[in-house]
Amino acid sequence: RQDEDTLIIPSLLPETLPGLQNLWPAHNPFVFTFSRLHRFSFFPPGLFPRLIVRLCELPYPTTYWNYGVVVDARREVEASICKIEYHPKTTSISIQARGHSDMHDPTVLFSTVVELFDAILINNFGIRSSVFFPCPACSSKTVNPTMFAYSAIEHAVGLSETTMICEKDPEDIHEVPIYHLAPDIAMTDFAGKRIDVENDVEVGREVGRGAFATVYLATFNQKPAALKKLKVPKKKDTRIKEYVAAQREFRREVRMMSRIAH
Repeated sequence: RQDEDTLIIPSLLPETLPGLQNLWPAHNPFVFTFSRLHRFSFFPPGLFPRLIVRLCELPYPTTYWNYGVVVDARREVEASICKIEYHPKTTSISIQARGHSDMHDPTVLFSTVVELFDAILINNFGIRSSVFFPCPACSSKTVNPTMFAYSAIEHAVGLSETTMICEKDPEDIHEVPIYHLAPDIAMTDFAGKRIDVENDVEVGREVGRGAFATVYLATFNQKPAALKKLKVPKKKDTRIKEYVAAQREFRREVRMMSRIAH
């Protein structure tokens, strides 16, 4: 429910939404868009209804129907809009977010929706999906764009690479910045919260060391702090999978710590 007078019964919602094209206009190449596709080998019947209800709990206006939700934050600080759709024929869910104009970045809203959806998958249903990211350049030209797998992007980030290569068109092989595909993996949604370690942090002695990271005693804003530094693997490192897993855990740790008032 969005307020005390609204009760949502997902099974009674209409299968289509008249006027969706007005709420979610056709692709505009000048407006930044994030997209990802979750594919399932098994789709729990109650998954999407629960997602609808949880999305309606976000502090933004929402429009919903049986197979989709539009979260409209265009008049909010985020200045963006997000569409989530369930595709029964392919047992998949797509998530797309766009800025209100070419001056607005949908990163925050997109990451919020993705994090909420992932939490429902793991905490409520105990399942995972296969995640793919369509090439933004291909998406504007064809209905079958290059789809980059989540694992491939994680692997690239683990090696400190910043782009993926799209070879859909042999005559137009191009690089795609990872932050254009997966801002949550690239951690660009924390861009405004980054600090200048060299100038703003006084790094002290080492207090702990693991296989993939080292922790130092530090001082930030005249207060004691801990600084965790991940090791960067080599391309031929035989433990690359372990490095990727360690970075995944590091991202979870950062997101958790960012919610705590220090």
